[in-house]
Amino acid sequence: LLLLLLVAGCAQPGPGVVGSQGLAVSSPITLLDDLGAAADVTVALGATDDYWADTIDGFDQRSAGDATFALAVDFDPTATGADEQALWGTNSDGQSWSLTYVPDEMELRLRWGDGLSESLVSRTLSTAELDAAELELVWSWTASTCSAQGVQTLWLDGVFAGRDATGNGIWSTGGIGALGVQLTHLEDGSGTDVTNVAFAAGTMDLTEGLQL
Repeated sequence: LLLLLLVAGCAQPGPGVVGSQGLAVSSPITLLDDLGAAADVTVALGATDDYWADTIDGFDQRSAGDATFALAVDFDPTATGADEQALWGTNSDGQSWSLTYVPDEMELRLRWGDGLSESLVSRTLSTAELDAAELELVWSWTASTCSAQGVQTLWLDGVFAGRDATGNGIWSTGGIGALGVQLTHLEDGSGTDVTNVAFAAGTMDLTEGLQL
């Protein structure tokens, strides 16, 4: 998919900076029209590719470079609870990157260094977003020319929701990803493994699927 962000040297882009493909990172984006053809699509709940070991779009160790994911979800506005519900994630020893939902908050989180370090982008969904037929979720990883520093960014329904420089160079060191199902070994900030729960607060669009 298109590279949405440009990180020059050690400077991190602001919300309105234009990426290398000419798309301002804060401008509206959609699943298909602006992102282009997907390199990989997952249309069933459960295991995805191994983003490190599998060859995707002609590249090995895909998780060492830039990536943009897209997924459409119809959220249940009546959902409650305090559990982290797993929309998507990938994990390996000591590191995980995940998109989770705790009604009514989206959380894009990278944990690394045996879970002792964490980068979080979060945003509470509005009533209008919860009531919408579908909400388009787009999240990206942009590798940096700085050593061990990538940037994760989240958009909700085409609107820039947040960005954070992670202090980590890659988004997965191995391990098969998971779509919509329980994901284990998500280390929290204390270095303790966390087991979240399967997504149950809405319906994913598995016709378009998870797009990379």
